[in-house]
Amino acid sequence: MAPGEDAEGLPDLRAQLLWPAGGASSALLADLWKELEDVWGELGAQESDRLADAGAVTLEACEALRGRLALWAVRRTEMEADCEALKAEAEAGTAALGGAEVAELEACARLPLHARLSSLKQLKPKLVRNLHQARARLLELLGRDSIEDDGAQPMQCLELSRTVARLRSDLHDRCQSVTLAVQQLRGIWDEMGVPPEEVEEDELTEVFRRCRQDLVVTDAQHKVLLGHVDKWTSEHGRRSEELLVLHGRIRALAQACLPPAGLCSVERFLAANTRLRDLPLCKAREAELHTLARGSLRILHQRHRQACVAIGEIQEDISDGLGDDIVNPDGLRALAVAVEELELQVRLRQGSVGLDLARQARALWEELGEEAEADGRDRVVQSLLCGEAAEPELEARELAEVEQSLAAWEARKATVAAAVVHLHRDLAEFKEAGMQVLARHSSLHRKDRAACKSKIRELREEERRANLKHSGYERLRHLSSQGVDLPEAYLSSLSEMRERQRETFGVRTSDTA
Repeated sequence: MAPGEDAEGLPDLRAQLLWPAGGASSALLADLWKELEDVWGELGAQESDRLADAGAVTLEACEALRGRLALWAVRRTEMEADCEALKAEAEAGTAALGGAEVAELEACARLPLHARLSSLKQLKPKLVRNLHQARARLLELLGRDSIEDDGAQPMQCLELSRTVARLRSDLHDRCQSVTLAVQQLRGIWDEMGVPPEEVEEDELTEVFRRCRQDLVVTDAQHKVLLGHVDKWTSEHGRRSEELLVLHGRIRALAQACLPPAGLCSVERFLAANTRLRDLPLCKAREAELHTLARGSLRILHQRHRQACVAIGEIQEDISDGLGDDIVNPDGLRALAVAVEELELQVRLRQGSVGLDLARQARALWEELGEEAEADGRDRVVQSLLCGEAAEPELEARELAEVEQSLAAWEARKATVAAAVVHLHRDLAEFKEAGMQVLARHSSLHRKDRAACKSKIRELREEERRANLKHSGYERLRHLSSQGVDLPEAYLSSLSEMRERQRETFGVRTSDTA
């Protein structure tokens, strides 16, 4: 076994510590050790003394070794701190670069400490170079000015990593913001019914092109895009408010100028047109309703004039807004209420007049003893007379029917009166008998007229019989004087007399005189 080696032929570190080879210190130690051995031999040192001297040498060497180990521990701590610092910078740079150097960093972590430190020191310049390139590329993508490092104080790796990470975050946020803004714009345009090609400006067109090609939008382009989003969002809000107000105006106009059945169709129209793209349809419907409202306004003015004329009042000037294109629904409703109140007064007055006329007509048919035509010309008169309203209402048409009914009864009375005059004249021809009848039946009543007619027929029949008897005698006497065969001549003359009586009196005589 060679000196300084153990049984396996490996270096004996402890022997090397005790018997270092080479160098001035080793020679000095060898001389001192030989001098000590000489002293041991000269003085006859015991084994214990020799062991004590050897232990003193070993103890001194251990103390020196502990000092060296402490120095190496400090060195290890410093190297570990350097490795951790370099590792932190490398991890930050790798994260900022999106994990491009992860494999190399993991390989460094498996190396011994001194090799790890060396590898990390070699990796740092590469990371810094890549970070500079990434920063320049990101700044270019975002449309920002490039950053030049100060030569005296270059940007540290951690600060550079934070800058790149912030730029990558800005890029990510930019992509999300642009996507959201484009979706928001397209949603607004779709809801408003605006084709994108009609609103895209040159800068906005470039933004949309870059989005379609998955290109990054620069800061300036992003600012333009957000400006358009704000503008169209404001326009969306304005049109939404306009649509709500427009729906309210349409509903108000419909309530002012349409019947209840028409209100249902308007509500269905409003329910089906709630989107901003329906704004033109709603405006067109409002224009139609304004046209109807202007027609209603003109009709109300006509009704107002007619009502004022009917009641004999001075017409109030209500011509405000008559020539306007836009009709105020509240004013239209107020005018309608005022006209209806005025027309109510007219109907009440017409009802009062109609009731008086109806009573006059009733007095006429009662005077004539005739019945009214309940389903004919006297329908309105009958309804007035049978009604329970203290103040009945009548339309002008109904009042006209009442007037026509009264006029018809007056004409009927005049006709009956003329006929009664003839009856009375015929009765007066019969002297006393006729006067007796006139004394009892001189009115225009149907029963009196019937009694007069019956009496006239009776008196005429009596007169006819008397005339017939007298004429027969005279005829026989004449025929006898002429020498005519009496039976045959009598029958022939009798037939001639009957014909003359029919023509004269309009009655059929009996076969026997």
